[in-house]
Amino acid sequence: MNAKQLLLCRLDELHQQINSSDEYDVLKAAATIRQLFLDGSNSLVDIVNRTYDRKLEFTIVEHNPPNIPCLPMPDIWCCIDSIDPRRAPYTLPRVKKTRAQFFSTVIGIANGESYSVKDLTNFHY
Repeated sequence: MNAKQLLLCRLDELHQQINSSDEYDVLKAAATIRQLFLDGSNSLVDIVNRTYDRKLEFTIVEHNPPNIPCLPMPDIWCCIDSIDPRRAPYTLPRVKKTRAQFFSTVIGIANGESYSVKDLTNFHY
């Protein structure tokens, strides 16, 4: 199996994982995303994209933590799946992000600590 075939299989697997009603399948999606995008020069997307040299874009609905002058940052805040344009109201603006911008997007705060898409993808328990 070559890298392109493996990439297509892993993308299909990711689709099944994120749409599963089984919590374990959904958790396995993080490992699939890591293999696809976050394994540095060994990521499947990078290996296959050496042939195509495409710039990756992620379209999201960007949310920012509340920033109210004279008030501290919230201890808890999250947007989780509301960055997905398919799940957000169509009236909210969509933004395009590079891969680096997407994975650094803050999607939650817990105990005053910010967590990005990459942090969530790399989370192990």
